[in-house]
Amino acid sequence: MAYMDGQMSASEALEFERSLSPEDQKRLNDEVRLEAAICDSLAGGECCPIALWKGLALRMRNQAPQRSRIAVWQRRIVAVAAAVAIVTISTVAYREFVQDPNTAVALGLGIMEDSLEDFANNTEVPGTQEAMQRYLDDHKIALKLVDFDSAKLDPHHPVTLLGAGKGICPESNLVEVRLVCCEEPIKLLIAKVGTKGARLIRRAKRCGTVRTSRVTDGFVTALVGDIHGNTDLLNLLQPNSTNLV
Repeated sequence: MAYMDGQMSASEALEFERSLSPEDQKRLNDEVRLEAAICDSLAGGECCPIALWKGLALRMRNQAPQRSRIAVWQRRIVAVAAAVAIVTISTVAYREFVQDPNTAVALGLGIMEDSLEDFANNTEVPGTQEAMQRYLDDHKIALKLVDFDSAKLDPHHPVTLLGAGKGICPESNLVEVRLVCCEEPIKLLIAKVGTKGARLIRRAKRCGTVRTSRVTDGFVTALVGDIHGNTDLLNLLQPNSTNLV
């Protein structure tokens, strides 16, 4: 769990990975994907599912008049208790979401610059594929930045790479690739599953800052900005074949 939560140092994580057999590595990868899928599902769900609420309301309206008063009241009590439980759970979730200081950080993952020039200047390395790949490697991002042809991007959406740098994460385990698509600034966020950076991405998705996300080879990737439906931009990051056990 310390490995999955990103609590190991780089040397400890590397030693742990080397100790795994191919079967253990496969089970670990499966568990990482399962955890990410569960987290994404919980993060994207509504506090009170519409279908459940409508079903409860329908049952309350359609009480059979010929039934005994006791039976009617029993059903009403059950329905009201269920509704109260839903409201209570929703309120707790809402307070947790609003009062969590990480919410402000998640909102800060959006495009904050006033111009494309400022957006392009806020990177640590230039927008060449070689420089950006080295940056990803140096920050333990085991993904490969591929060219536009390999990513199979829509040619009707012209894309320009601007550079890469660290995102605003207190634990510095969030990396962002900056690019322009159709003259709109876009961030491609990357974080290892289980880290605080990944949790910030998940929270930013709930806030609406993150437009879409994906789990690839143990890493969460996400898009921020006006992507105008061009989710193919996530294809710029592919599994690194050299990481296979």
